[in-house]
Amino acid sequence: MSVVSPFVKCEGIAGAAKSRGAGAVLLVSCRSALVKGPSASRSALTTHGACIDTALAKALKNVEGYNLEYDRTSLHESVINEDVVTAQSLIECGADVGGVDSNGATPLDLAIDDSCRELLKHHIAIYAAVCADPATLVSSVFVHCTTLSASEVSAQSMKLPLRDFHLEPSFLWAPPTARAEVVAWARDAHIVQIASTNPLFAELPDDCAGDILEFLEMAMTCTEALHIASYCASSKTRAWVHAVVEAAVAAAVAAKATTEIVLAVETGDLATVQDCLLKGANVDVKAKSGDTLLMKASLRGHIAIVQLLLEAFADKDAVNEDGSSALILASQDNHTATVQVLLKAGTNTEIKDVWGRTALMLATYEGHAATVEHLVEAGADKEATNNAGITSLIFAAINGHTAIVKFLLKMGAERDAKSDVGTALIVASQSNSSSIVKLLLEAGADKEAKAGAGHSALMIAAQDGFTTVVQLLLEAGVDTEAKDKLGHTALMVASIDGHIDAVKLLLEAGADKDAKDTWGRSALIWATVEGHAAIVKLLLESTTDKEVKDEDGNTALMKASIRDDCNIVELLLQAGANTEAKNGDGQTALDLANKKGHTKVAALFNRLCALGNFKTGNALGEGI
Repeated sequence: MSVVSPFVKCEGIAGAAKSRGAGAVLLVSCRSALVKGPSASRSALTTHGACIDTALAKALKNVEGYNLEYDRTSLHESVINEDVVTAQSLIECGADVGGVDSNGATPLDLAIDDSCRELLKHHIAIYAAVCADPATLVSSVFVHCTTLSASEVSAQSMKLPLRDFHLEPSFLWAPPTARAEVVAWARDAHIVQIASTNPLFAELPDDCAGDILEFLEMAMTCTEALHIASYCASSKTRAWVHAVVEAAVAAAVAAKATTEIVLAVETGDLATVQDCLLKGANVDVKAKSGDTLLMKASLRGHIAIVQLLLEAFADKDAVNEDGSSALILASQDNHTATVQVLLKAGTNTEIKDVWGRTALMLATYEGHAATVEHLVEAGADKEATNNAGITSLIFAAINGHTAIVKFLLKMGAERDAKSDVGTALIVASQSNSSSIVKLLLEAGADKEAKAGAGHSALMIAAQDGFTTVVQLLLEAGVDTEAKDKLGHTALMVASIDGHIDAVKLLLEAGADKDAKDTWGRSALIWATVEGHAAIVKLLLESTTDKEVKDEDGNTALMKASIRDDCNIVELLLQAGANTEAKNGDGQTALDLANKKGHTKVAALFNRLCALGNFKTGNALGEGI
């Protein structure tokens, strides 16, 4: 068995003693702390694994860089000061008894007091024996070196029978491989042989209980640990060891229960969930997605499990990676009974997911009327908005959930709240939800409100050809001449998209037939450009201005000639469109047809001219 010396320099204790807890790690500063406050330092050093008070911990931390004159360790200083108690504590903590200062002096060289000298000699003997004969490491582990003196024990007599000495603390900082070998030996050779007559642990000093548990933790069973506890000196220490063992057992049981409870929640296995909770399962354990047990149960509508988890103090407001809470998941999937349970437990109704949606918004969007009612009655904010400024009322209007819109209006929801997609009236018009449009108009919604591009509800309905909605808006007295940011009116957009019924309704309502947009185009020009002959005819019958020119000076007849649309050209010519009108480039409609090589339009002009329907100042078919 390879052996690394159990004695390490005081300055290196922290690296080798991480498993000893915060107190041991702080011993790395004991060298300077000894000089700063010998009493406090000694108190901390003599109790293995003890918690150092805050003030001392701070003091130790703040003087880490302190260097003593001659580069002496705490052990050197304690020997010079003839402080046997501190020297003993430092040796127990692994101080190097053979370490030299900047003058090459070991602690033994500096020893003046006989008790210090004997103590150092004793440890030097142990050190030499361990290095010379690794087998002695096993025996030395059980020797409380400070109870022996050099006169009682020599290097050659270290192989002693087991006796009532507790563990050598320095050995607890030996490398894991060496430790494991000794643990295995100790367990096989001695631990299994412990009996009431065996004095090994008889009247075990209480301050060694923690060391024993740590030393044997890799191989010791709970039964063995409790057996060791029975030999501790005081009932308090015995109770402490029992508590440690019980906690370890409980932790193992709880860990297994935590693994099992996840599947039980997903499958709705109430009995297993109950059993796992009784075994200490982590009620707030999360899956990779960030879903807690309560979220999983709420998502699936396992109401009995939800109640059980809430009674076990599960975090009712925890959120997953999407920012969704148990209430959001239950509301979205319309588990109304689960929503009620969560609300009764006081869950936060205003939690938003990463898109800014609350439970109420998702319930309104999905059309879960009963869930919406419970949330509103529980005080959920009706005016909360998502990342796009959309409220619950707008969400309900988007998907045409009339009953929910009616309920929210009854509960005082803001009917004219604005969002990136417009107001509730605008989105209802866009969704062709005539019943919702009617409800909102009756509730006094702003019928002239506009969306981001300046579109009003009437423009949107006209553009999509939703005649019922157009009719409702016109009956409500909406402004037919409102324009969007491009100067389009409702009549224009209906003409552009070819919705003749919407055009008829708008003309009957007195919409301005000759209004122009920012390019100077009227409804007639737009209908011509898009090739909607029926709408062109309807507009001509309504005596619209045939000679309106756009910003380039082009009339509807010119546009029809450019696109070679014989039907519309004929409609315009029969309506008396001026064939001699010129655009900004001085070209007539026939000039433009000739330029484009539109022979059909040129032939049409010739035919109608032969019939005497009109005259033209240009030679027909010129250039063809």
